[in-house]
Amino acid sequence: MGNRQIFLRGHSVDLVLLTENDAETMARWINDAEVNQFLSMGAQPLTHEDEVTFVQNAYKTDAHVVLGIWHNADQKLIGNTGFHQIDQLNQTASFGIVIGEKDYWSKGVGSEALDLMLSYAFTIRNLRNVTLSVFGQNARAIRCYEKCGFVPVGTYTAHRFKSGAWQDEHLMIAHNPLYA
Repeated sequence: MGNRQIFLRGHSVDLVLLTENDAETMARWINDAEVNQFLSMGAQPLTHEDEVTFVQNAYKTDAHVVLGIWHNADQKLIGNTGFHQIDQLNQTASFGIVIGEKDYWSKGVGSEALDLMLSYAFTIRNLRNVTLSVFGQNARAIRCYEKCGFVPVGTYTAHRFKSGAWQDEHLMIAHNPLYA
C-alpha cells in the first residue's frame, strides 16, 4: 500500500486518494468507540461494504473532496479528511476529519492535514469560508481548529446524544484571507 496517488503533498503527511482497499481500515476506525466518541457516526455499526460504497462514491461529484491522510515515514493510512457540501456559487464548504490510528493522536498530523485542506480550499477552489462543527468535550480538536484559523460562531446546547449524555455542538468558521 506504499504506492499511493497523492493529491496534496505535505511534510509528515500527504493527502491521498482513497481506494476500496482502505474500506476495511476505515470501517475499523468508525466502529471503534474511542475513535468515534466525537463523531456523529458510531451509533450504528458500519460494515466493510458501507465503506466500499463510500469510497466508490467519493469522487463522483464536485460537492465533496474526500482524501486519506497518509503518514509518509510510516507508509500507512492513519485517517481521512474532506470537504462536504461544497457550494461553489456561494464559495462555502463544511469540513470533517478523523485520525483513526490512535498512536497518531496529538502528534500534529491533524493540524498539518487541515492546513493542507484550507490551502487547497482557499487557493485552488477559491472558497470564501469553511465551516465545521465539533463536540464541546473535544478539547483536542477545538485547539487544532483554532490553531489552523477557525473561530467559534455559535453553539447548539445539548444538541448531540453520545456516550449516554447530551453534548454541546460548537460551530466554527475559517475565512479565506483574500476576502478578509
